[in-house]
Amino acid sequence: MKPLSEVRFGFIGAGQIAYHAAEAVLRHPHAKLVAIQDLHMERLKTLQKKHSLEFAHETVEELLANKSVDAVYIAVPNKFHIPLAIQSLKAGKHVILEKPFAMNAAEAEKAIATAKSAGLVLNVGMNQRFSADSQKIKQLVEEGVLGDIYHA
Repeated sequence: MKPLSEVRFGFIGAGQIAYHAAEAVLRHPHAKLVAIQDLHMERLKTLQKKHSLEFAHETVEELLANKSVDAVYIAVPNKFHIPLAIQSLKAGKHVILEKPFAMNAAEAEKAIATAKSAGLVLNVGMNQRFSADSQKIKQLVEEGVLGDIYHA
């Protein structure tokens, strides 16, 4: 797979979490938000207008057929994560999922296998991983300051 100099995102879901994710995508120098899909037309149009998005799709199939979309960010209710991730991967799109990743281990394994088979990236949006607080805790754990960590 050839590296992309810019990743063009399409969002599946235009709820509250999509607003936060859109801001993060737009802050990245090599990422661009180009499309949105949601079943709720008012949410769809609101996010499209807020970010001057070129494409607003009524169906997932329309978004996945859009050649201007390299990757999708899936921000929908949890039970739809894996079915949409697999559909997106099969359509040739890289995927970032909101957490939780899957409803069970079997679902997670199926999505991982689909991504590997397609040679695409499948990632879970662990948005707190790189915060200063989380990084400080990681440092303290690695230095042994907190002793043996057995639960967090």
